[in-house]
Amino acid sequence: MNELIKFKKHKYYKISNTMKNDLVISEIMYEIIDNIILDIEEKECRICFEEETADNPFIWPCRCKGTSKYVHRNCLETWRNENVDRDAFEMCMECRYSYKFINKYPYEFGAIIPINFIIILFFSFIIPILVTYPIASINKANDNIIIKFYSRHNSSFFRYMNYSNMYYDTINYDICYNIVVFNQTLLFIILYNLFVFLNVHRKYEYYKRLKPYILLHLIYIFKFILILNIVDTSSTWLTFFLMFSFAFGIMEPFYYMFIIKQHNNILYSLDLHNKFILQNYESEDENEIVRTLSDIL
Repeated sequence: MNELIKFKKHKYYKISNTMKNDLVISEIMYEIIDNIILDIEEKECRICFEEETADNPFIWPCRCKGTSKYVHRNCLETWRNENVDRDAFEMCMECRYSYKFINKYPYEFGAIIPINFIIILFFSFIIPILVTYPIASINKANDNIIIKFYSRHNSSFFRYMNYSNMYYDTINYDICYNIVVFNQTLLFIILYNLFVFLNVHRKYEYYKRLKPYILLHLIYIFKFILILNIVDTSSTWLTFFLMFSFAFGIMEPFYYMFIIKQHNNILYSLDLHNKFILQNYESEDENEIVRTLSDIL
C-alpha cells in the first residue's frame, strides 16, 4: 500500500513539474513572439512619437514593452538632462529599471607613468656626466669632430677654442656634456611618443591637448644646438654660453618630470571627460531567456 502511494506521488510530481516547465516555456515563447511582432510593426519613440532614422536610432533602455519599448537616444538624453537631480536621470519612471551605462572610450589610467625623482635624476643627470668623459676624449683626439657635427664648420667658435688652450678641456667637456644631454633628451622624446602611440587609446584628443606646448618643447630640446651655432668669439658671449649650457644640464631632470606630469594630467583630463552611453537592455533580456531555456531543458 505504501509503495503504491509513493509511486502515485512520484508520478504526480513528475507530471506537475513537466506541466510547470511547459508553462514557463510557453510564456517565454509568447514573449519572444510578441517582441518579434512589435519589431515588425511600425515603431515610434515614446517621447517624441517620431520614427527611427539613421541619424537618430532607437534604443531599448529598460524593461518597458509595447509602445513604450523604444525611444530615441537623443530624446532620452534630453529627458535625463532635464531631470539631472531626480530619479528619472538614473532610472525609468515606469518600470523602475536602473539604466546601464558603458564608457564611450576606454579608460586611459593604464598609460599613467609613475614619477620617481631619484630614477629621473640618475638617467637625466648622472648618466650624461659619466658618458661625457669618453665622448670629450674622442672629440679632442679627432680635431673636434663631434662638435663640428652639431655646429657650423666655419663657426668662429672653433677659432676661439684653438686660441684659448688653457680653457680648452673645460669648454670641450661642457659642450660634449650638452651634446650628450641633447641626444638623450631627443631619445627620451622619441620613446615617450612611442609609448603614447602604443598605450593611449584617444591619440587625437591627447595630442590636441598637447598642441599648445609643442613649440615650447621643440625650443627646449634644440636650445643648445641653436646657441652653439650662433655663439661669437667674444669672451663675454662665451661666458654667457657656458653658464647657460651648464644651467640647461641642471634643468634636465625637472624637464623630464614636467613631461611626465603633463602626460599624466592629459590622461586624467581624458578620463574625466569620458562620455557615458546608455546600454541597450535588449541583449541582456535575450541572454536571460537563453539561460532560462537552458536550465529547463
